Amino acid sequence: MKKITIALAVAGGLIAVTVCIAAIPHSAAHTWTGQESGKPQLVAEASAIPGGTPEASESESIEGRTGAWEPQAEVINVALATLPSSAMIEVPVIDQLPELFNGCEVTSLAMLLEAAGSPVDKMELAERVAKDRTPLVRNEDGAIESWGNPDVGFVGDMTGETDGYGVYHGPIFQLLAEILPRRAADLTELPFDELLTAVADGRPVVIWTNINFTPETLMETWQSDAGPVQMSWYEHAVLLVGYDDEYMYVNDPFDGAAAKPIERDTLISSWLQMGSQAVTYRK
Repeated sequence: MKKITIALAVAGGLIAVTVCIAAIPHSAAHTWTGQESGKPQLVAEASAIPGGTPEASESESIEGRTGAWEPQAEVINVALATLPSSAMIEVPVIDQLPELFNGCEVTSLAMLLEAAGSPVDKMELAERVAKDRTPLVRNEDGAIESWGNPDVGFVGDMTGETDGYGVYHGPIFQLLAEILPRRAADLTELPFDELLTAVADGRPVVIWTNINFTPETLMETWQSDAGPVQMSWYEHAVLLVGYDDEYMYVNDPFDGAAAKPIERDTLISSWLQMGSQAVTYRK
């Protein structure tokens, strides 16, 4: 069980409510294009459902769990928060399509670098990010038995021409640190208020969620050389650019929407489910 703090808007600022919520480890997955085993494909009409505002402290591993996932929240205590009630950063949106069907992570990184004043083309980032080239192995039923690990590098084909998966914060942070030496900041597993603090300071944040911005009910697991990978086929990365008392605002590389409003609580729940992953930069 993970403790989080959800900031609620009240007169004169925010109130932080600490709650407990179930979360999964960092192995969740991406926009897969195969159809052999009936996995879902992403479509441009994928609905955006709203999100929230918490802090993570301790987490309970649910490695190997592949059934329904339901958040369980319990109010623990209430404390005053000191964040501004709203913030917004104007960052030009960059589309991952059509070149990078599975490239939301590097495209979100391209937007982050643009905001940092050190722009790098998404295609160059796609070439430079670490890859886990472990081959895909299916069982007799067509389900994935083993593949790469997104904590090691990008898994599969980023273009979508063949089976593709995704990459997590570790390899993205490493690439960010190469481009912005001594300025890269990994906010993974920190309280969500740390992400909002960065945004209030004018620094957007790449976050891992899913294409629907709400917790997934079904997860799957495959084996990798670095251990089991628990994943969602809808894993997604976006750029967090703002917040207010009702919504979080993200630049979504999949549909090209800038400052897309997402309800606070569901977005944060999906962020927690994807391992509380986030990267940004220091000024």
